[in-house]
Amino acid sequence: MKERHIIGYIFALGASTLVYGISLNGAIPETSFGLIVIILTAYNIWEIYNTSQTARSSYTYLANPVVLASLYLFVINLGISNVGYWIASSFDRFHDWVNMYGQERLVAYTQVTFMGTISSVGMWVGYRSKIAQYCSNIAKNSKLIRSVIRKSFRPRWWLVWSAFILGIIAWLISFEIGVGFYGDAVSWRNDIIVYLSMFKSLVYIPIIFTSIKWANSRRWYDFILLCVSILIPSALALLSGFKGDMIIPFLVAAMTLVVVGQNIPVRTIVISFLVLLISFVIIEPVRDITANSRVSLSSAYKYALNNASVEVAGKNVAKRIADRLNVTTRAASLLKYSQNIENDGISNIPYIRRSFMSPLYAVVPRVIWSTKPVFDIGSKAYEKLTGRTGNSMATSPVLPLYWAGGLIGCFVGFFLVGILQAIVATYLHHFGVGGLIVYFSLLLPVVAVSGSYFPLFVKVIRFYVLGLILQYVLIRR
Repeated sequence: MKERHIIGYIFALGASTLVYGISLNGAIPETSFGLIVIILTAYNIWEIYNTSQTARSSYTYLANPVVLASLYLFVINLGISNVGYWIASSFDRFHDWVNMYGQERLVAYTQVTFMGTISSVGMWVGYRSKIAQYCSNIAKNSKLIRSVIRKSFRPRWWLVWSAFILGIIAWLISFEIGVGFYGDAVSWRNDIIVYLSMFKSLVYIPIIFTSIKWANSRRWYDFILLCVSILIPSALALLSGFKGDMIIPFLVAAMTLVVVGQNIPVRTIVISFLVLLISFVIIEPVRDITANSRVSLSSAYKYALNNASVEVAGKNVAKRIADRLNVTTRAASLLKYSQNIENDGISNIPYIRRSFMSPLYAVVPRVIWSTKPVFDIGSKAYEKLTGRTGNSMATSPVLPLYWAGGLIGCFVGFFLVGILQAIVATYLHHFGVGGLIVYFSLLLPVVAVSGSYFPLFVKVIRFYVLGLILQYVLIRR
C-alpha cells in the first residue's frame, strides 16, 4: 500500500509542478488551469479510494476526518466547483469575480490550485506520518484519557435534553442580537459570539444519542425522538439564515448510524441534499430583502415564498451554490490584490507569530486580553475586493499559509492538519460513545478548516475540552 501512496504523491507534485511552470510562461493559460484542477481532483479521489480499501468496515472510512476534508476542501472547494469558470456567463456573481483582473487572473487561478495540490499532499502525508501514529498511540494508550472517557452507552437522558434546551436558548439569544440575517452582532464582543457558538452546538448532542438508541431498538418512538432532535436544530438554522447549519443535524445522524455499523442511510443523505436546496431557495431571497431594509423576518419570508418561482429559483440556486462552494475565484482575486497593492493589509499580517500564540488565544478571554487579535481575513477580504463593510466571504486556508511561508508553508500547515485528523480519528474508533462525542466536537474544525487557517488551533483546544466535559457529564460510568 505504501507504494501506491508514494505513486500518488509523485503524480500530484510532479504533474502539478509541470503544469504550474507552463502557466508561468504564459502558455495555454486556460488549459493549464483546467489540467491542474483535474490533477488536484484526481489525486484526492485516488487517496480516498485507497483509504476505503483499508477501512474497518464498508462505510466507516466516510466518517474519517481526512476523507471528509479531502472531499470538502479540495475535491469540491478547489476542484470540481471550478467548472463555473468555463460557464461563467451563466453565473453572474462568479462572472463578476473572474473579470476583476482580466487575463492576469488565470495565472492566479492556477497558482491557488497549485497551492491546494501541495496542501492536500501535505495533509495526506501528515495523516500517515510516524508523528501522527505516535500521537494517536499516546491518545489510545493514555491512562488519563481512558479514565476520563465514558465508553458505554449509559446516557443521563435528563442532562442530554437539558443540553438540548440550553443549545436552543443560545440559538435564540444569538438570533436576538443579530447573528444571522441583519448582522447586528458585529457590534458585540467577538469572544461572546464565539462562546455563544459553542453553546449553540449543544443542540446536536441528542442526535448522537437518539441515533444510537434507534439503531439498537428500531422502535417507532425512538425514531420520533430522533426526528425531533434533527428537525428543531434545522429549523433554528433556517430562522437564523445559516444554510450550512440546516443540514448539519442530518449529517450528524447519518454519520452516527454509519459509525455504529449501519448501512449508509441513503434516505437521510437525500433529505440532506433536498434541505440544502430548499435553504438556498428560501434563505437567499430573504437575505436579499433584509440586506436592503429592516422589515420583519416574517414579512421577508412571506414575500419570498409568495414570489417564489420554480424556474427562477432553479437558476438562482445554481448560481448561489456555485458561488458558495467555489473558493478558488475569491482566493485568486485576493492573491492578485495582495500582489498589486503594496502594504495591502492582508498578506502582511504576522501569521506565523499568531500560529505560535494560538494556545494563548484559546484560553485567555478578551476581557483580560483586550488587544487579542481577531482572525478576520474573510471580512478584510470582502472589504478590499468590494469596497463595502459589514460582511464576510469564504476563502481558502491555503492563502494565509502561502503568505506565512510560501509553498513550504502550505505543505507544513496541512501536514499539521493531517496529524490532528489522525488523532481525531482515534476517538472515532477506540473510545466508544464518549469518544464519539469528542470526535463530533472536533470534526468541524479539522474538516472545514477556517479560511484564516490559524483559528484551527484555537478551535481544537476549545472544542476538545468541551467534548471531554460533555461526554463525562452526559454518560454514566
